[in-house]
Amino acid sequence: MYCLDNQQILHLSPDELIIHQKLIEIYGENENRPKLEKSIKREGIITPLEVSTRTGTNVVLSGKCRLQIARKLGLQEVPVRIGNYASVEQELNVLFDLNLHREGKTHFQKFVEGNYWESKLKPQAKEQQRENGLRQSALLNQKLSNLTDSVNDSILQQDVDSKIDVRSAVAEKLRLSTGSYHKR
Repeated sequence: MYCLDNQQILHLSPDELIIHQKLIEIYGENENRPKLEKSIKREGIITPLEVSTRTGTNVVLSGKCRLQIARKLGLQEVPVRIGNYASVEQELNVLFDLNLHREGKTHFQKFVEGNYWESKLKPQAKEQQRENGLRQSALLNQKLSNLTDSVNDSILQQDVDSKIDVRSAVAEKLRLSTGSYHKR
């Protein structure tokens, strides 16, 4: 897990930062964000860039467009938050989490994000399904032993109802309807 709270905000030169390759793969090399550029010209960068130093370099996990605009405008420094990430997986979790809010995503970008979230949620769903199966077996054994009552029946139904719907969970993260996500 990672924690973005209580991290110190530093100010670094844009030249000291590199953009995570996954951000470029998903969102492209150069995006045209005129509203953001206008805002940065007027108010500066309000939300710090999220940066990992795990590899010994300052890698931007969130803030690619802000960094590119800062470079374009010739800003001498940008606010950054340095995250303490122990693995590539933690960095990718942050990268995908912090870029969920992006507006104007293409279908391809949503598809890539959806595949990532499915890869994270499917193992959780399978584990929960396995645990539910074990609970159901135990409850069925109790029924066979004439130890059942209406409480056990409701617990059994609760376990059946608590199944993780991966597609719905991913669609919700991407702010799409389940039907729209399913048709991708």
